[in-house]
Amino acid sequence: MDSATDRSEGRPAAGLPGAGRDRALGVSVSALLVGSVAITLVGGTPTSLPDAALSSAVLLHAERAGALFLLSLGALALVRAAFAGQLPTEV
Repeated sequence: MDSATDRSEGRPAAGLPGAGRDRALGVSVSALLVGSVAITLVGGTPTSLPDAALSSAVLLHAERAGALFLLSLGALALVRAAFAGQLPTEV
């Protein structure tokens, strides 16, 4: 198969060719990661840290950013599948 076919079903890929689509995906994931870190930093640190942070503000922000990133990535995957015509149960 060449880069212009969908690897899962062997049908022509919609949208960008393989390399362009990979680059767009990389940029999107990077933007999600940077946005997740920025949002948690803007949100600030509470005066009393939760137990999950183990008394570390850095760990709290890392946990928040990780959770936000994974939720955003999951939502992005569902939106991408929806535009491809797949139901969430087929993903």
